[in-house]
Amino acid sequence: MGVKRRWVEISGADRAELEHWLRAQSIPQALATRARIVLGSAAGESVRGLAARLGVTQTTVCLWRRRYGTHKHPAVKQWLVAHPRCHLHFTPTSASWLNLVERWFGLITAQAIRRSSFDSVARLEQAITRFLANWNENAKPFRWTKSAHQIKRSVLPAILTKFVAKDYPCGAKQLDSLMS
Repeated sequence: MGVKRRWVEISGADRAELEHWLRAQSIPQALATRARIVLGSAAGESVRGLAARLGVTQTTVCLWRRRYGTHKHPAVKQWLVAHPRCHLHFTPTSASWLNLVERWFGLITAQAIRRSSFDSVARLEQAITRFLANWNENAKPFRWTKSAHQIKRSVLPAILTKFVAKDYPCGAKQLDSLMS
């Protein structure tokens, strides 16, 4: 029998956390399945074998294996050591700076690109360059209108209601401690 390939590298702390989730009585089924996928991948189980054992699609196994293990795989770590100028930054899609970047590209699209027709890439670049020059002459910084605490207080209840409340009912004290 050949050596099993470990697709995911798990630290001891991560393994303990995932195993703790599997022992918990009130964990959502989807979270337990994800934990089983990661643990099975670390043990060297194949995509087909994991999918069959857990009753999920092979695409689901690949998705969660990739989400967990991409930046922790030894080949990726080795490549990063060989390329010291490259740094991985894993940022959630809801990160505040990313929202500003999206807003910035939205402004460029709305004010320089949309409803225009460009017959070449050079003309598109000229339009964007004109927009940037005008923007820089009249530059105004993006400013947050709410504090971090206000944002957390407005978003967290919706998150808890949608994803957690049905499986983890919590009282007002726990909700307040999460939002502070």
